[in-house]
Amino acid sequence: MKHPLVICAILLSLAPITSKALDLTGSGSSTNYKITPSLDDSNLLRLEIEIPNTKKTVSAYFELGDGGIIPGYFPGEFTLYTEYHTRSPLISSYTFRWNPELQDWIAYRASTWEEPYRDEKYTLNKEQIPDDLKLPQNFDTRRIKCCAKLSEFTESSSPNIEPETHDKELKNIEDDLKKISTALAKNKGKSIFYQNIGGEPTKKIVPPDLSHELSKIVSIKNLVELNNFAYLLQKNDDDISAAIILQSIHKKHPERVVATLNLADSYWKLNMKSSACQLYAKYIASMKASGKQDKIPKTAFDRATCN
Repeated sequence: MKHPLVICAILLSLAPITSKALDLTGSGSSTNYKITPSLDDSNLLRLEIEIPNTKKTVSAYFELGDGGIIPGYFPGEFTLYTEYHTRSPLISSYTFRWNPELQDWIAYRASTWEEPYRDEKYTLNKEQIPDDLKLPQNFDTRRIKCCAKLSEFTESSSPNIEPETHDKELKNIEDDLKKISTALAKNKGKSIFYQNIGGEPTKKIVPPDLSHELSKIVSIKNLVELNNFAYLLQKNDDDISAAIILQSIHKKHPERVVATLNLADSYWKLNMKSSACQLYAKYIASMKASGKQDKIPKTAFDRATCN
């Protein structure tokens, strides 16, 4: 099992690359970029992006390994997978957001996490992956204070990366949830679930570190909108992102039976059958206890026996 977003990162990393299909400024215009080897350091790759409607470019240098650039989840963003290696479970990334005033992309999130299912013993030796290793884990996500510019990642140095305060970080994550909720209300999530690449609508996958951030802000006041968003992610076949959010909801609010069912459904689709059947059993017991057994889906009964 591979997260489709990781596959995308691999495909977009082969150097040199030139693309005319990505909107990296949120303007609706295609943005040309290329990744080429550095002439001075074999470990560094040079990322060069043209600023639309100008003759200017922004350049930066990174150690990417097998990683690369992927379109961001929100308009005007992209994520750069750094020091990514196909057979290594460790992931690191920067997410950049276009700043029209500075005419540059600003790093606003730095993340690391693990995807244990990419270990060679599973991908090459075909060992069975335990349920508890089928989701990204061990996240370290940090919001970055403004302004660490893309152009400041040079061959010889990087900008000073200063983390946001805890309160400001949570506020920024809540602001991102508001963007999602607003988009869902306005256009039924078209800009949240799809992006235009090469003139064709292409499904988006929520980055795992964004899902993890959203899982950190679960509270009574946003419980419904986060659960609804996770449910829509399920319907969009983005069960990894949905499960990351739903796990947090279930942990903090185990009494919310709808979230229990939704999490069980995502586990089931991710082939985490033993974890799923336990949740189906809990869901059925809760529904019966509240006198709502007639509303239990037949699939929940079928899957609750772990057969």
